[in-house]
Amino acid sequence: MILAEKIMDLRKMRGWSQEDLANELNVSRQSVSKWESGNSVPDIEKIIAISGLFGVSTDYLLKDNSFGDRQRQEGQTIERETDIYDRFVSIDEARRFIDDMMGAGKKIALGIFICILSPVTLIQLGGISETGDFITDNMAGAIGLIVLFGLVAIGVATLVTNGMKIRKYEDFEVDIIRMFPDAEKEIKRMKEMYEGEHGRKITVGVVMCIISVVPLLVAGAFDSSDLFLVTMVSFLLIVNAFAVYKLVRTCIIYGSFQKLLQEGDYTAEKKMANSNTKVFQKVYWSTVVAVYLLVSFTTNRWDMSWIIWPVAGVLFGGIYIVISTVANKR
Repeated sequence: MILAEKIMDLRKMRGWSQEDLANELNVSRQSVSKWESGNSVPDIEKIIAISGLFGVSTDYLLKDNSFGDRQRQEGQTIERETDIYDRFVSIDEARRFIDDMMGAGKKIALGIFICILSPVTLIQLGGISETGDFITDNMAGAIGLIVLFGLVAIGVATLVTNGMKIRKYEDFEVDIIRMFPDAEKEIKRMKEMYEGEHGRKITVGVVMCIISVVPLLVAGAFDSSDLFLVTMVSFLLIVNAFAVYKLVRTCIIYGSFQKLLQEGDYTAEKKMANSNTKVFQKVYWSTVVAVYLLVSFTTNRWDMSWIIWPVAGVLFGGIYIVISTVANKR
């Protein structure tokens, strides 16, 4: 990308006209027009002024290769310059991204919440049917499956719909981002304000997951009736659904701040490493979902098949570390 194109892109990111930029630099609009058309080049003082105005380096403005890749003499490896970026984010774009992620995060968490709750009716009616007092096995199974498939359909539709809405921001997970100074300051302030709430929601979510198992363990220890055990399984799923809702929603929101500020799992180094493992993540979790549904429907042991998820999570961590290490070495 040449200097003329970079000046034009930076100006448009701010939503400025050529006259606006001319006023900021104390030059005529015609001068800006000539710079952007390539008919003239700003002098070094104006290049420095443009650099400071948009918060970019002079190297970025003057180098033809915006990615700044260079080949090391030792080892002949390729290394990306840390002061050259894939994209620049204005304050308006940053605010729009945060707003969209907050809205989508709530609905994505709701979709997962509904999916976790989907087998509760089937499990509970199955337990009640064992008593033979209120409902037959066939009727319990039919009603339970109708509710299960209905809730799964609603949950999946919610996930897909809102996932598509934020798909336009996928590049934020892999691009090396540079925000304009005013945008970076604003996002840091918003992140600091949210950190307390994020910590509380994480704590509550984790505690709820732990507490949800206690009634089931107590019921099993005292040889409770089958119906009571089934009820405790339903209780476990309901509490876990609320816990996961809190965890997913707050992690999506907090993660959006980290993506823009390139912190935590979204540093420049990790973004480059993640690009090598993205396919693995998609294949792995798609396989886990398929295995969970296959085992659950085949055995009809929804009260036990949920264990697949924590096991898959632990395995994912170990496998992911190995794949990331190999990818980084390459």
